[in-house]
Amino acid sequence: MTEYTVKRTFKSSLWTGFAAILTCLILSMILWPVWSTLMKAIFTPLASQGLNAAGTQPAAQLIGAMVEGSFFWMVINTWIWQTLIMGSYGKYKFTEKQPWAGFWYMLVACFSGLLVLLS
Repeated sequence: MTEYTVKRTFKSSLWTGFAAILTCLILSMILWPVWSTLMKAIFTPLASQGLNAAGTQPAAQLIGAMVEGSFFWMVINTWIWQTLIMGSYGKYKFTEKQPWAGFWYMLVACFSGLLVLLS
């Protein structure tokens, strides 16, 4: 196995944590609108007949619940099952280098979450 040298950007763990929180905040501000727009574009045509019958206010609430539910099933729930319960089985199937192993595992998680969501 190859030996890796860890190069720290910040010498203090406090600054590393602050940078991680700031990065997550910025990414969530960018990625959540993208996710919600994409899921709304998928769910609106699928449920258009029921949404039209429900009216504007209930339709907006239903679409919001569907978007939040899709995020739960495709991201949060699969992360819990695959990482905490199954011990990240298959994460390093192709490579041990990060972030590529993480991207691979994210795709596996989203695909399995999609299967559970649609079943």
